[in-house]
Amino acid sequence: MAIPVGLMNLSNSCYINSVLQLLLGIPEFCTRLLEIQATDPFIVALQNLFKYCISVSESGIIIKPNSVIKSLFETTKLFRMGEQGDSHEFLLFILDIIDVRSDSSIIKDLFYGKLGKTYQCMCGFVCKAEEDFNFLGISASSGDICTGFAQLLCSKQDITSKCEMCHLVVTKQVIVVVKKQPKFLIFQIQRFGYNGQKIQTPVKINRQVYNRQFKGCISHFGNTYHGHYNYTGVSGETIYTIDDASVTTVKDIRSVSTDSYIVLYGEMDLVQQQQQQQQQQQQQQQRPSYIA
Repeated sequence: MAIPVGLMNLSNSCYINSVLQLLLGIPEFCTRLLEIQATDPFIVALQNLFKYCISVSESGIIIKPNSVIKSLFETTKLFRMGEQGDSHEFLLFILDIIDVRSDSSIIKDLFYGKLGKTYQCMCGFVCKAEEDFNFLGISASSGDICTGFAQLLCSKQDITSKCEMCHLVVTKQVIVVVKKQPKFLIFQIQRFGYNGQKIQTPVKINRQVYNRQFKGCISHFGNTYHGHYNYTGVSGETIYTIDDASVTTVKDIRSVSTDSYIVLYGEMDLVQQQQQQQQQQQQQQQRPSYIA
Protein backbone atom coordinates (compact mmCIF):
# COMPACT_ATOMS: atom_id res chain seq x y z
CA MET A 1 0.00 0.00 0.00
CA ALA A 2 1.14 3.57 -0.72
CA ILE A 3 2.73 5.80 1.90
CA PRO A 4 0.62 8.98 2.32
CA VAL A 5 2.01 12.45 1.59
CA GLY A 6 1.74 15.46 3.87
CA LEU A 7 -0.34 18.58 3.21
CA MET A 8 0.96 22.01 4.15
CA ASN A 9 -1.05 24.02 6.68
CA LEU A 10 -2.09 27.22 4.92
CA SER A 11 -3.17 29.40 7.85
CA ASN A 12 -5.40 27.34 10.17
CA SER A 13 -6.26 24.79 7.46
CA CYS A 14 -5.61 21.70 9.63
CA TYR A 15 -9.35 20.94 9.71
CA ILE A 16 -9.30 20.85 5.90
CA ASN A 17 -6.12 18.75 5.68
CA SER A 18 -7.40 16.14 8.14
CA VAL A 19 -10.59 15.60 6.14
CA LEU A 20 -8.72 15.41 2.84
CA GLN A 21 -6.41 12.76 4.33
CA LEU A 22 -9.39 10.76 5.62
CA LEU A 23 -10.94 10.71 2.13
CA LEU A 24 -7.58 9.99 0.46
CA GLY A 25 -7.41 6.91 2.71
CA ILE A 26 -10.49 5.42 0.98
CA PRO A 27 -9.29 3.95 -2.35
CA GLU A 28 -12.81 3.31 -3.63
CA PHE A 29 -13.78 6.93 -2.99
CA CYS A 30 -10.64 8.18 -4.79
CA THR A 31 -11.30 5.97 -7.82
CA ARG A 32 -14.92 7.03 -8.17
CA LEU A 33 -14.17 10.70 -7.50
CA LEU A 34 -11.69 10.77 -10.39
CA GLU A 35 -14.29 9.14 -12.68
CA ILE A 36 -16.73 12.05 -12.27
CA GLN A 37 -17.12 14.28 -15.34
CA ALA A 38 -17.07 17.37 -13.16
CA THR A 39 -17.67 21.00 -14.11
CA ASP A 40 -18.00 22.44 -10.59
CA PRO A 41 -14.77 24.34 -9.75
CA PHE A 42 -14.48 22.91 -6.23
CA ILE A 43 -14.94 19.29 -7.37
CA VAL A 44 -12.45 19.82 -10.21
CA ALA A 45 -9.91 21.24 -7.74
CA LEU A 46 -10.52 18.27 -5.46
CA GLN A 47 -9.99 15.83 -8.34
CA ASN A 48 -6.72 17.51 -9.37
CA LEU A 49 -5.39 17.42 -5.82
CA PHE A 50 -6.31 13.76 -5.30
CA LYS A 51 -4.83 12.74 -8.64
CA TYR A 52 -1.55 14.47 -7.76
CA CYS A 53 -1.42 13.07 -4.20
CA ILE A 54 -1.90 9.55 -5.53
CA SER A 55 0.74 10.00 -8.25
CA VAL A 56 3.43 11.18 -5.83
CA SER A 57 2.65 8.86 -2.90
CA GLU A 58 5.76 7.44 -1.21
CA SER A 59 7.80 10.38 -2.53
CA GLY A 60 7.93 12.11 0.85
CA ILE A 61 7.15 15.51 -0.66
CA ILE A 62 4.84 18.04 0.97
CA ILE A 63 1.90 19.32 -1.07
CA LYS A 64 0.25 22.72 -0.91
CA PRO A 65 -3.55 22.24 -1.34
CA ASN A 66 -3.83 25.81 -2.69
CA SER A 67 -6.41 25.22 -5.40
CA VAL A 68 -8.82 23.33 -3.13
CA ILE A 69 -8.62 25.94 -0.38
CA LYS A 70 -8.97 28.85 -2.82
CA SER A 71 -11.97 27.21 -4.49
CA LEU A 72 -13.51 26.40 -1.10
CA PHE A 73 -13.52 30.03 0.03
CA GLU A 74 -14.93 31.09 -3.34
CA THR A 75 -17.69 28.47 -3.11
CA THR A 76 -19.03 29.11 0.39
CA LYS A 77 -18.94 31.59 3.27
CA LEU A 78 -19.23 28.78 5.82
CA PHE A 79 -15.43 28.67 6.01
CA ARG A 80 -13.10 31.68 5.86
CA MET A 81 -9.41 32.05 5.08
CA GLY A 82 -7.27 32.15 8.21
CA GLU A 83 -10.10 31.20 10.57
CA GLN A 84 -10.37 27.91 12.40
CA GLY A 85 -13.08 25.52 11.26
CA ASP A 86 -14.71 22.26 12.32
CA SER A 87 -13.54 19.13 10.49
CA HIS A 88 -16.93 17.44 10.83
CA GLU A 89 -18.70 20.39 9.23
CA PHE A 90 -16.14 20.44 6.42
CA LEU A 91 -16.49 16.68 5.82
CA LEU A 92 -20.28 16.99 5.51
CA PHE A 93 -19.80 19.99 3.22
CA ILE A 94 -17.60 17.98 0.83
CA LEU A 95 -20.01 15.04 0.77
CA ASP A 96 -22.93 17.38 0.09
CA ILE A 97 -21.14 19.31 -2.67
CA ILE A 98 -20.20 16.12 -4.54
CA ASP A 99 -23.70 14.67 -4.07
CA VAL A 100 -25.56 17.79 -5.21
CA ARG A 101 -23.24 19.25 -7.85
CA SER A 102 -22.34 16.11 -9.78
CA ASP A 103 -24.30 13.37 -11.53
CA SER A 104 -22.45 10.68 -9.57
CA SER A 105 -24.08 8.44 -6.93
CA ILE A 106 -20.71 8.01 -5.16
CA ILE A 107 -21.79 9.65 -1.90
CA LYS A 108 -25.07 7.76 -1.52
CA ASP A 109 -23.40 4.49 -2.55
CA LEU A 110 -20.52 4.77 -0.09
CA PHE A 111 -21.64 6.86 2.87
CA TYR A 112 -25.44 6.72 3.25
CA GLY A 113 -27.33 4.32 5.49
CA LYS A 114 -30.93 4.15 6.66
CA LEU A 115 -32.53 4.56 10.07
CA GLY A 116 -35.93 3.14 10.97
CA LYS A 117 -38.01 5.14 13.46
CA THR A 118 -41.16 4.01 15.26
CA TYR A 119 -43.23 6.72 16.98
CA GLN A 120 -45.77 5.69 19.62
CA CYS A 121 -48.22 8.13 21.23
CA MET A 122 -49.81 7.69 24.66
CA CYS A 123 -53.15 7.15 22.86
CA GLY A 124 -51.71 4.02 21.26
CA PHE A 125 -51.19 5.42 17.76
CA VAL A 126 -48.03 4.08 16.07
CA CYS A 127 -46.28 5.66 13.11
CA LYS A 128 -43.22 4.32 11.27
CA ALA A 129 -40.74 6.25 9.15
CA GLU A 130 -37.34 5.87 7.53
CA GLU A 131 -34.54 8.40 7.45
CA ASP A 132 -31.25 8.48 5.53
CA PHE A 133 -28.03 9.29 7.37
CA ASN A 134 -24.37 9.81 6.47
CA PHE A 135 -22.94 9.82 10.00
CA LEU A 136 -23.92 8.73 13.50
CA GLY A 137 -23.25 10.75 16.63
CA ILE A 138 -22.22 8.79 19.71
CA SER A 139 -21.72 9.96 23.27
CA ALA A 140 -18.23 10.71 24.55
CA SER A 141 -19.24 8.82 27.70
CA SER A 142 -19.88 5.55 25.82
CA GLY A 143 -16.39 4.22 26.62
CA ASP A 144 -15.71 2.75 23.18
CA ILE A 145 -17.09 2.85 19.64
CA CYS A 146 -18.73 -0.61 19.86
CA THR A 147 -20.70 0.36 22.96
CA GLY A 148 -21.71 3.70 21.47
CA PHE A 149 -22.94 1.99 18.30
CA ALA A 150 -24.79 -0.70 20.27
CA GLN A 151 -26.61 2.02 22.18
CA LEU A 152 -27.78 3.45 18.85
CA LEU A 153 -28.90 0.16 17.31
CA CYS A 154 -31.98 -0.06 19.53
CA SER A 155 -32.07 3.33 21.23
CA LYS A 156 -35.24 4.89 22.65
CA GLN A 157 -35.92 8.61 22.64
CA ASP A 158 -38.73 10.90 23.75
CA ILE A 159 -39.95 13.79 21.59
CA THR A 160 -42.79 16.26 22.04
CA SER A 161 -45.00 16.78 18.99
CA LYS A 162 -48.62 16.74 17.80
CA CYS A 163 -50.17 13.29 17.40
CA GLU A 164 -51.84 12.56 14.06
CA MET A 165 -54.57 10.51 15.76
CA CYS A 166 -55.54 12.31 19.01
CA HIS A 167 -54.27 15.73 17.77
CA LEU A 168 -52.76 16.50 21.17
CA VAL A 169 -49.26 17.82 21.70
CA VAL A 170 -47.76 15.01 23.76
CA THR A 171 -44.47 13.32 24.52
CA LYS A 172 -44.08 10.34 22.20
CA GLN A 173 -41.62 7.48 22.51
CA VAL A 174 -39.36 6.98 19.50
CA ILE A 175 -37.56 3.69 18.91
CA VAL A 176 -34.60 4.08 16.54
CA VAL A 177 -32.93 1.17 14.73
CA VAL A 178 -30.24 1.07 12.05
CA LYS A 179 -31.94 -0.69 9.13
CA LYS A 180 -29.08 -0.36 6.66
CA GLN A 181 -25.41 0.32 7.38
CA PRO A 182 -23.49 2.33 4.79
CA LYS A 183 -20.43 0.86 3.13
CA PHE A 184 -18.31 3.37 5.04
CA LEU A 185 -19.66 4.24 8.46
CA ILE A 186 -18.76 7.61 9.98
CA PHE A 187 -19.03 8.21 13.71
CA GLN A 188 -18.86 11.65 15.27
CA ILE A 189 -17.92 11.55 18.95
CA GLN A 190 -19.95 14.29 20.63
CA ARG A 191 -17.17 16.09 22.47
CA PHE A 192 -18.57 19.63 22.47
CA GLY A 193 -21.35 20.38 24.95
CA TYR A 194 -23.99 23.11 24.82
CA ASN A 195 -22.02 25.05 27.44
CA GLY A 196 -19.07 25.34 25.09
CA GLN A 197 -16.90 22.96 27.09
CA LYS A 198 -15.00 20.14 25.39
CA ILE A 199 -15.47 16.64 26.83
CA GLN A 200 -12.02 15.05 27.15
CA THR A 201 -13.23 11.56 28.14
CA PRO A 202 -11.24 8.85 26.27
CA VAL A 203 -13.23 6.76 23.79
CA LYS A 204 -11.56 3.48 22.81
CA ILE A 205 -11.20 2.98 19.07
CA ASN A 206 -12.12 -0.65 18.35
CA ARG A 207 -10.37 -2.28 15.39
CA GLN A 208 -13.70 -3.83 14.39
CA VAL A 209 -17.28 -2.69 14.92
CA TYR A 210 -19.56 -5.59 14.02
CA ASN A 211 -18.77 -6.24 10.34
CA ARG A 212 -16.85 -3.01 9.81
CA GLN A 213 -13.08 -2.50 9.98
CA PHE A 214 -11.30 0.60 11.34
CA LYS A 215 -10.04 2.82 8.51
CA GLY A 216 -9.15 6.16 10.05
CA CYS A 217 -9.72 8.76 12.72
CA ILE A 218 -9.59 12.56 12.92
CA SER A 219 -8.50 13.82 16.33
CA HIS A 220 -9.05 17.25 17.85
CA PHE A 221 -6.64 18.82 20.33
CA GLY A 222 -7.37 21.90 22.39
CA ASN A 223 -10.70 23.44 23.40
CA THR A 224 -13.87 24.66 21.72
CA TYR A 225 -12.36 27.97 20.61
CA HIS A 226 -8.76 27.09 19.83
CA GLY A 227 -7.60 23.72 18.60
CA HIS A 228 -5.79 21.56 16.08
CA TYR A 229 -6.71 18.51 13.98
CA ASN A 230 -4.72 15.59 12.64
CA TYR A 231 -5.51 12.25 11.01
CA THR A 232 -4.55 8.69 11.91
CA GLY A 233 -5.31 5.96 9.38
CA VAL A 234 -4.49 2.45 8.25
CA SER A 235 -2.66 1.75 5.00
CA GLY A 236 -2.12 -1.96 4.54
CA GLU A 237 -0.60 -3.24 7.78
CA THR A 238 0.82 0.17 8.74
CA ILE A 239 -0.84 2.89 10.84
CA TYR A 240 0.11 6.46 9.99
CA THR A 241 -0.51 9.72 11.81
CA ILE A 242 -0.58 12.65 9.40
CA ASP A 243 -0.29 16.02 11.11
CA ASP A 244 -0.45 18.50 8.22
CA ALA A 245 2.97 18.10 6.54
CA SER A 246 4.28 15.50 9.00
CA VAL A 247 3.75 11.78 8.26
CA THR A 248 4.82 9.30 10.97
CA THR A 249 4.08 5.67 11.78
CA VAL A 250 2.48 4.62 15.08
CA LYS A 251 2.29 1.23 16.76
CA ASP A 252 -1.44 1.13 17.40
CA ILE A 253 -4.59 3.25 17.50
CA ARG A 254 -4.87 3.45 21.29
CA SER A 255 -2.96 6.73 21.31
CA VAL A 256 -5.89 8.58 19.65
CA SER A 257 -8.61 7.52 22.11
CA THR A 258 -8.49 10.69 24.23
CA ASP A 259 -8.84 13.16 21.37
CA SER A 260 -10.74 11.11 18.74
CA TYR A 261 -13.49 13.14 17.08
CA ILE A 262 -14.44 11.53 13.76
CA VAL A 263 -13.94 7.79 13.28
CA LEU A 264 -14.32 5.95 9.97
CA TYR A 265 -15.10 2.25 9.53
CA GLY A 266 -15.44 0.38 6.24
CA GLU A 267 -16.49 -3.01 4.97
CA MET A 268 -13.92 -5.75 5.43
CA ASP A 269 -12.41 -7.14 2.25
CA LEU A 270 -12.70 -10.83 1.36
CA VAL A 271 -9.41 -11.77 3.06
CA GLN A 272 -10.42 -10.01 6.29
CA GLN A 273 -13.83 -11.72 6.25
CA GLN A 274 -12.20 -15.13 5.82
CA GLN A 275 -9.77 -14.41 8.66
CA GLN A 276 -12.64 -13.37 10.93
CA GLN A 277 -14.57 -16.56 10.07
CA GLN A 278 -11.49 -18.69 10.82
CA GLN A 279 -11.01 -16.95 14.19
CA GLN A 280 -14.66 -17.54 15.08
CA GLN A 281 -14.38 -21.21 14.11
CA GLN A 282 -11.21 -21.63 16.19
CA GLN A 283 -12.88 -19.99 19.20
CA GLN A 284 -15.86 -22.35 18.87
CA GLN A 285 -13.57 -25.38 18.65
CA GLN A 286 -11.66 -24.28 21.75
CA ARG A 287 -14.80 -23.99 23.88
CA PRO A 288 -15.18 -26.90 26.37
CA SER A 289 -17.94 -29.42 25.73
CA TYR A 290 -20.43 -30.05 28.55
CA ILE A 291 -22.20 -32.98 26.90
CA ALA A 292 -22.05 -36.01 29.18
